[in-house]
Amino acid sequence: MTLEEAYEAIDSMLVNDAFGSAGSRVVVEEFLEGEEASFFALVDGENALPLESAQDHKRVGDGDTGPNTGGMGAYSPAPVLTRELQSVVMESIILPTVKGMAAEGCKFVGVLYAGLMIEKKSGLPKLIEYNVRFGDPECQVLMMRLESDLARVLLAACKGELNNVTLQWSPGSAMVVVMASKGYPGAYEKGSVIRNLEEAELVSPMVKIFHAGTAFDSNSNFIATGGRVLGITAKGKDIDEARDLAYDAIDVIDWPEGFFRRDIGWRALRHKEVAHHRGPPFLRTSQVLHKEFHGEPHRQLGLGSFLGSLLEHAGSFSLPHRPWEPPWEAAALALRPEFSLAKLVQVLAKVSRNYLFSEFTRQCLKIMVGSIVSCIMIASLFINYNPTGFNFNSIVSEQGQATVQHDLFSLVAGAPAFAPACAPAFAPALSFDDLQEVESANSSVPMDGYYDSKETDVLVPSVSVDNSGQNSSRVDGGALSSPPSKGYGKSKSKSKVCDLYTGKWVYDPAGPLYTSHTCPIIVQSQNCQGNGRPDKDYENWRWRPNQCEIPRFDGRKFLELMRGKTLAFVGDSLARNQMDSLLCILWQTEVPINRGNHQMDKWYFQSTSTTIARVWSAWLVHNTPISSSSSSSRAVNVHIDTPDSTITNFLHSFDVLLLSSGHWFSAESSYLLNNTIVGGRFSHANKAKKRKDIIKFYGMTIRTAITTIADFNYTGLTILRSYSPEHYEGGDWDTGGSCKKVNKPARKSVRSGYVNEMYKQQVENFESVVRKVKNGAKLRFMDITDMSGYRNDGHAGIYSGKKARKKKAAEDCVHWCMPGIADSWNEVLFEILKREL
Repeated sequence: MTLEEAYEAIDSMLVNDAFGSAGSRVVVEEFLEGEEASFFALVDGENALPLESAQDHKRVGDGDTGPNTGGMGAYSPAPVLTRELQSVVMESIILPTVKGMAAEGCKFVGVLYAGLMIEKKSGLPKLIEYNVRFGDPECQVLMMRLESDLARVLLAACKGELNNVTLQWSPGSAMVVVMASKGYPGAYEKGSVIRNLEEAELVSPMVKIFHAGTAFDSNSNFIATGGRVLGITAKGKDIDEARDLAYDAIDVIDWPEGFFRRDIGWRALRHKEVAHHRGPPFLRTSQVLHKEFHGEPHRQLGLGSFLGSLLEHAGSFSLPHRPWEPPWEAAALALRPEFSLAKLVQVLAKVSRNYLFSEFTRQCLKIMVGSIVSCIMIASLFINYNPTGFNFNSIVSEQGQATVQHDLFSLVAGAPAFAPACAPAFAPALSFDDLQEVESANSSVPMDGYYDSKETDVLVPSVSVDNSGQNSSRVDGGALSSPPSKGYGKSKSKSKVCDLYTGKWVYDPAGPLYTSHTCPIIVQSQNCQGNGRPDKDYENWRWRPNQCEIPRFDGRKFLELMRGKTLAFVGDSLARNQMDSLLCILWQTEVPINRGNHQMDKWYFQSTSTTIARVWSAWLVHNTPISSSSSSSRAVNVHIDTPDSTITNFLHSFDVLLLSSGHWFSAESSYLLNNTIVGGRFSHANKAKKRKDIIKFYGMTIRTAITTIADFNYTGLTILRSYSPEHYEGGDWDTGGSCKKVNKPARKSVRSGYVNEMYKQQVENFESVVRKVKNGAKLRFMDITDMSGYRNDGHAGIYSGKKARKKKAAEDCVHWCMPGIADSWNEVLFEILKREL
């Protein structure tokens, strides 16, 4: 608006009375030029918890043209709202508002949505408006990136406890593109059919379609019922990937009557281009250096990456480019013998000549590199000549006992001046946390057995229980678990394959891999600590084979091994028990994204594109409900010779399949062969005969399931996990049986005759299929029955819930407490995967 236009507008209102009394007063506001952005905070009345930023596109047309809308797309984070500006927003806008309302006796609890203008002249944020909602479409991108449990966070806000809450956000970016009915924001037609929505979500696990204005017609087709109809949302490692995935999904959708903008995210992309060309000299140098040697720009910026690039090309080895790594890690790697100072000088000269045009930058670089090289040279002298005779690779005395030295570098005599500065260069193999853990272990637990950690070369002491009396009917681990492959761990025999299943339980003072407080998905009936179990030692026992050591589960290594793969647990609630255990372990490394639906549970680990899934199939074969007044609502017909389509429909989308079944055969059911009833369980009469029949039918279902997988030419790895023993005494689960009150593993495997028979059926039918398979199917047997037989201390028992404690419900002597036995199952599973993948 020009000055003349402003005068005319004022005259029309005040002189010509264009708007009547509504135009009798004029407010002159400051004109703000800049970018709009949205900032969100969760408020509990006194405290404010910042959420992530977002930026939307209000105009209906590409290039921000046309009328305003409710929002045609958005992305998060908003690059214009840097971390520094977010701090300014919190300190100067959000917190004063929250405190002011509290001071006036009008405490606000909820979501505070600040509409901001980042002023072009000053670069500072100014408040335009407040809303008290998440915002649409901003909410979609925030939810895609939020990894914390939203319900728990909102509950904390209601209780005034946000000061104890921290939020976890996924790295990278998220973007939503809105698909609207043609004519919006004006008049539009309703009822047009939208096709291929499910196919669009299959473009990537990172794609999610939010419905805003849809319904079903009489033919179960999706139809449009509003203006803004769909929010096609995607998440990626950066804004480019998120944008590509969102538009790839849109391309799959068949909706001629809809439209969308094709330039969502253009501001973020512009900021990215600007950031690529501007910034501190050492950041730009990191990129050009990488481009000089690799022929492509280096996306990740940081001092660590810059130094890493220098050192990589000064030596004949490869360094990971991680912007978060401290520069001393790169310096430490330069201590390797192939490092060449001459090469480093050549690289610096070339970079300085070609890319660093600023004399000031050259001087800074000289000082920086001079300091690093000096540290490297001095450190090299001490490592190469070792005047003190100090062993930097381990801290173990001649007596074999682990010792602790809190100040590692004070042992280097005569070097007090430089030692602290160069300290990180000496210590990549042993952290002070590791040392403190060893000291704690040594002070409280006697040295009976020990676990040898490859990562730290530190002996972690443990106490063992001598589990004698191994059951001779168990399957040899080497024979059925996997074919011969390279050994791993520190094998105690000359055999190339360690028998994973003959061993003993050892007490691990390091404790469990997670707790009920660090894993939010533990089923309440297996959260024994949360249900009042007074003892905790059952959490600390780990399985140790006689022939080798199984390393403590490393979540990052597991995800790397399973990069781009899907592991599916298929079967009964014991399959879920094991899957939940694995998820809890991995949760400590990375918080997964829940991608599950009504057909399967599915958790996605973004860093490695790894998926952990679960498919319910209690009998592993086809089953249908029984409609009879004489049976319970859960009674089923089990077709023991018919495959379960639930498995076969998804089979080829899995890379690893772990099968678990057996315990539902004690429930009410009829068993059909060729669609003819051949047995069943509906009463306790003639129970012995019925049990014998049930065990036989169980073996037949195993044969059907494994044969089906082999016949489907499934190329992945199939693992049949053996029967998990229950430990009821004085009756079964439905006749008043209970778990023995013990708090440590038994000295011999405790297994009932029923468990042994079920196990025998598994083995015989599995071996029968394996002998007949000719197509090279990878079928493996994971034998956990005997090792789990020792652990009658590990069941939930009366600590499966309030009703069980009050004797109003059956004790659970089938499922395992978490943390607990299932964690060791997963350590064994990890070892099998190492052999097979």
